Amino acid sequence: YGLLFKLLCNPEDAVLVPVPSYPLFDFLAKLECVQTVPCRMLYDGSWYLDIEDLRAKISGRTKAVVIVNPNNPTGSFLKPAERRALAELASKYSLPVICDEVFLDYPLAEAAPGGTLLGCGAPLTFCLNGLSKMAGMPHLKLGWIVLDGDRAKVRAARDRLELILDTYLSVNLPVQSALSDLFAVGDEIRAKLLARIRGNFAFLKAELTASAVHVLTTEGGWSAILQLPKVLTEEVWVERLLTEQDIIVQPGYFFDMFSEPYVVVSLIAEPEAFRIGVRRLKTLSSAG
Repeated sequence: YGLLFKLLCNPEDAVLVPVPSYPLFDFLAKLECVQTVPCRMLYDGSWYLDIEDLRAKISGRTKAVVIVNPNNPTGSFLKPAERRALAELASKYSLPVICDEVFLDYPLAEAAPGGTLLGCGAPLTFCLNGLSKMAGMPHLKLGWIVLDGDRAKVRAARDRLELILDTYLSVNLPVQSALSDLFAVGDEIRAKLLARIRGNFAFLKAELTASAVHVLTTEGGWSAILQLPKVLTEEVWVERLLTEQDIIVQPGYFFDMFSEPYVVVSLIAEPEAFRIGVRRLKTLSSAG
């Protein structure tokens, strides 16, 4: 993100970012003297991007639109209508689209509801991915940016990005040399992770059916959002889950959720530990 903010923005320029979403956008932008402008994601049984809100937030300072597909933590993929509307806005206002696709390979359903934004029709698209999520190897620091769009815009962006990258140390040689093997191993790791995530999410929904906890719809990624009873504040819920049940969850306000109390749970935990945690959460939510 920092590289692309350097490439696209001057100090005091702005980028549009979805909310709720990744909590570090604001920090990363501020490090580049760039402002973030939040654009709503709404929930009506499934998550979707509020295109009209996005349109209203565009100004002369806007230099890019950030999309996470599927979003973190909502797990929502951009639907075809959203993709078309986004491409139309990007074309109308000559806005590059920065799309984080690190969770693209983790759909919770067999038929993924969405794919990459490459080829979406925007004048300039940057798609981000890396070994951390794609291959389950966060300890091996290798990420990449794929450029797509108008040839002249892509060429200019690539040349300028190359200059920025030349000011940093290159990717370490061991990772470069082993990359083809890492991808092969990563396929196996990713398949196991995906099976675990799907199994944990299925258990989560089944266990909390008819309970005081509501599991929000999610379509992909490593997280799920739970709506807890409004008998306690979000912060108190998180503290009690930790101190009384030894469960770590993330509060919804970390991700700029629109109300409370919501918590975000990780779906990549070892299944037995995950089931114990869900049952403890269910017990505490019933007791209030």
